[in-house]
Amino acid sequence: MSKDIYQDQEKELGLIAFATIFIFAVLSIAISSSILISSISLGVHVGFYYYLLYIIVVVADIFILTSSAAKLVAMYRGFLELISDIKSRGSASIPKSSGRLPIELSKNEEIILSIITGNGGRILQNAIVLSSGLSGATVTRILTSLEEKGVIEKTRHGMTNEIYLRNK
Repeated sequence: MSKDIYQDQEKELGLIAFATIFIFAVLSIAISSSILISSISLGVHVGFYYYLLYIIVVVADIFILTSSAAKLVAMYRGFLELISDIKSRGSASIPKSSGRLPIELSKNEEIILSIITGNGGRILQNAIVLSSGLSGATVTRILTSLEEKGVIEKTRHGMTNEIYLRNK
């Protein structure tokens, strides 16, 4: 379970890195274009060498922009697939209660509920913390909310709590 958390963190860091590279490439094109246009507007003689350097910078930046954009789009699509997978597993496996109104759940509550249902409706609280990537305090708060809504029950199990889905 902890390997998944580390892989998610690596993907998140990769996404941030590619977004940062993308922004720097845009800034590089903007600055180099501004310098060239300002130089020409001020009447400064710009030789062939400077035009060649400008073209090299623009071509390199365009390459960086397209490769970063492609990587960002691929990561975003993977993120969308992950969200739809979580939603489909969560809504299909949440027990339906007869004669009761549907319960409104937050995104984090849905994530934790899908983790519980994915483990057969019974799991230790510290395992939820590990597999969700949320802090212990956040998981405790969300579990208390789910317990107040009548979705789960908590029982003390040593240093942690055992979480059960309620059968209604």
